[in-house]
Amino acid sequence: MRSLLLSLFICVHFVLIPQSILSLNSISSGIFNNACFNLCATIEKRTIADFPFLGFIKHTVEPFQGEDDCSNTSLSILMNSVSDAGTTLGQSDEGATIAPPLGISAPWVDVWYEFTVLAPNNRLRILFDNMANTNTIVAIYDNCTGSNEQILFSNGLGNQCISVTPGTYKVRIINDLANAGPFGITLFQSNLANDDCSNPITVSSGTNANLTNICSGQDLTPCIGNANEASVWYEYTVAPGISTINLVSDLPNSVIQVYENDCITPLMDVNNPCTNNVTIDCPLPQNIKIFVSSPEANTGIFSLTITESLQTGNDLCSMGESLTLTEPLCKSPNMFNGDNTGFCPEPTSFNFGGCDFSQGPATWYRFTTNASTNFLDVTISGLAVDFGLFTSCAGTPLAGSCTTDGTLEDIVVTPNTAYFLLVAGQLGLEGPFTIEITEKSILPTN
Repeated sequence: MRSLLLSLFICVHFVLIPQSILSLNSISSGIFNNACFNLCATIEKRTIADFPFLGFIKHTVEPFQGEDDCSNTSLSILMNSVSDAGTTLGQSDEGATIAPPLGISAPWVDVWYEFTVLAPNNRLRILFDNMANTNTIVAIYDNCTGSNEQILFSNGLGNQCISVTPGTYKVRIINDLANAGPFGITLFQSNLANDDCSNPITVSSGTNANLTNICSGQDLTPCIGNANEASVWYEYTVAPGISTINLVSDLPNSVIQVYENDCITPLMDVNNPCTNNVTIDCPLPQNIKIFVSSPEANTGIFSLTITESLQTGNDLCSMGESLTLTEPLCKSPNMFNGDNTGFCPEPTSFNFGGCDFSQGPATWYRFTTNASTNFLDVTISGLAVDFGLFTSCAGTPLAGSCTTDGTLEDIVVTPNTAYFLLVAGQLGLEGPFTIEITEKSILPTN
């Protein structure tokens, strides 16, 4: 009968998820010569959706005595034991089946975990802390015969990602006896298809939670330094009528960069790129790619919050400033003040006849012709602009001026009809300008 020189009582907190599988944030345990362990567990019930990237370790929730038998790990979280030259008193001879890795001398002690990587996950991150005990090795095996041994850590703190096939694996923590002691271990699993810009995850306005860059690779972007070490990609569709989009990542030391749909061209008008808080001014309707990255040491689960602000006022055709034409026909022009400062350009779909309303801030105005009006003269002065007259907000053009003189004469119109005037600064120019509209019933004769 085995003599027990030391008895330890260890408590572990578990999170209970469906099918009696626990999501394990961390495990602390101990290994000592001729030691027996009692394990207690506290349980918190969650759903598996709460932890989509965590590894899973099988368990029983009743207290149990430690064993060192790899094949019994399906019954418990971990089997603690005492080993001595491959032999433990009253226990199976694990060392006869799987010898210790190089660097471990007899007598040794080891502890076993079993975990399952669930499809479609294909990457595993293991964090290990041997609590300052030296000469500790962590190894992973396909089964209890020791096949496909991978040495993950050989000493000190460990933080490593490996590629795995979905399935069940064994993890072994082993010390030589002189260095036996407590340790901590954490496992995360993930499936990072969005490690590449060609396969981004679609995100939406609001808080996109439970995102991860755990075990992601490195992409070279204009963001300098080690922030590019662990990068992932997302796709977002910009709707019409957006004034600004704010992107915020709560991942420590993370950076955000925004690209056009080609994954290559940086998006224009992005403020504070390569920080975790980025704002896009006046984005045109399009699909964009969002790059989020961090140093490897800061990888983890995070949220990406996307906040839109809508265009208002005469930034929109439907809310264009109303102009009332009161001057007699063929007499003095109707005079109005305009200003396009701070407004957004229009989509290229409004461009026609050489006019480009997507190059600079644009504003909309609307007016209705009088009962006897058949012709219009329109002049914009004080700022170099492109302007166009439309019959609807759908973008049906009637006439346009794309030169610096800013004048259109004898535009044929219909009496008692609403028209829409679009004014955009050339090459991004913005500022105040003057609008002159003259109504005519007949064309003047010489």
